[in-house]
Amino acid sequence: MITVISRHYCTRQNLDASIRLLHDAAEIQSTFKGYISRQTLQSHTSHLEVITLTSWESKEDQQVWFHSQERQKVSEPTTKGSFWEKPPEHELLEILG
Repeated sequence: MITVISRHYCTRQNLDASIRLLHDAAEIQSTFKGYISRQTLQSHTSHLEVITLTSWESKEDQQVWFHSQERQKVSEPTTKGSFWEKPPEHELLEILG
């Protein structure tokens, strides 16, 4: 089992829209094989930083989602607009117990 930590750096003017996009992605993501759970967190020190924790049965399952057309489609508005200060950072972590 793995968990992916993703840090999303929202712009002030698009914070609400960016959070909606992340929730839309979560809804679609939950239909994929191997999906376990997702939490969306907002930083207390920088409210423009939104962190998602997503757990999967395997790295392979997560990669199917990550490279899927569905993910590309739901992420498209973020690549054409100024929703983010910089690209998200992703880290895959193995769950030990």
